[in-house]
Amino acid sequence: MLLLFGQSMKAQTGACQSYEAAFNLEARMRYGLTLQQAKEWILEDGYSDGSAACFSSIKNEINPMPYAFPLVNQTLYRKARR
Repeated sequence: MLLLFGQSMKAQTGACQSYEAAFNLEARMRYGLTLQQAKEWILEDGYSDGSAACFSSIKNEINPMPYAFPLVNQTLYRKARR
């Protein structure tokens, strides 16, 4: 039973997990990576399939929550802090 539960909780490779990808982009950028380097990590970790539709979904997660993802939001939309 435990084995089945553990298998179902694994990240699906090739799937687009937009919220997890957005969270990991922010986390990687906090460690000093550039946006491009952080994108490469989410591809390697399986949070994104690399498609334009997936990156659009990730942007849709980030855009309404600028305070949850401040580094990514600022980088993507080049907003200056006031």
